[in-house]
Amino acid sequence: MNSQYASINVIKNGTALIASGNVAVPLSATPQGCLQVIVTALDTNVGPVYLGGVGIAAKTGIQLEPTNSTPIPIFINDLSKLFIIGANVNDGVSFSCFN
Repeated sequence: MNSQYASINVIKNGTALIASGNVAVPLSATPQGCLQVIVTALDTNVGPVYLGGVGIAAKTGIQLEPTNSTPIPIFINDLSKLFIIGANVNDGVSFSCFN
């Protein structure tokens, strides 16, 4: 095993769900330090979910389709800086945060 990866740990696994259509939801309600987050759309989603930062609006950001579960890796220092938005209540993403 490459020694640079020996100390990386999963520090949080979870899901984020849209509670109200076209209202942005953070992946974490409180600051959560991390090095990388892997995000994928839930396969139960009805429509696309968009992933981005503060100020994300409907149909902006990275589009995650329910039919494409390809994980998206993002290097970021705080999980609460990532948001999702979409039109359908209970659509969302699953994620793993690494540190």
